[in-house]
Amino acid sequence: MISTTSARVSAIGLACVGALALMGCAPQAGGETPGSADQSEQSEQSAKAKSKTEPAVGPAPLVEITFELEGVEHTVSGTPDRSFCDAGPTHMFTSSDPLTDAGVSAAKDGGEQASIMAWATGEFAVSFQGAGEVVRTETATGDTVWANDASGDAWVAPAGDLAGGRVSQSDLTSFEQVEATASFTMTCDPEGSE
Repeated sequence: MISTTSARVSAIGLACVGALALMGCAPQAGGETPGSADQSEQSEQSAKAKSKTEPAVGPAPLVEITFELEGVEHTVSGTPDRSFCDAGPTHMFTSSDPLTDAGVSAAKDGGEQASIMAWATGEFAVSFQGAGEVVRTETATGDTVWANDASGDAWVAPAGDLAGGRVSQSDLTSFEQVEATASFTMTCDPEGSE
């Protein structure tokens, strides 16, 4: 009885695969099915559209800087705990702890090419300068300020090589410069920024 059931299941499985092959839905030499490139393109477009409507990283506060060094991709992140949202022409977020130094300074104006500086410490100390769209959305718990995949350059140093210990107080321009992206999600203090 078991072998008859197994034979039927195998026959049904082969018939389904054969039917899919006849309909042109079976994987082809490149491993793609007809239309899979279109689906991949649609997924990519959906991701891009989503990136314009909601933060890619979070929950707030979080800053991530991604770069490639010697063929290996690295992401260094940090959690700034102080906000200065309404002081001057930039949104400013910094870390009060020198051991987890991280921060963001993002221009309030500039459209899709607003100036963004970000820094974080982890395995590496990283200082990012670039541009991207900075978005501020109002919420009941404090306005959220965010940017997804801002592009620019980063200066990367081994974390122990900083003389002052803090990225925000160090000049990293003598270290290796690489292409990088930065994403962040921050929350402005609803009681008013510091």
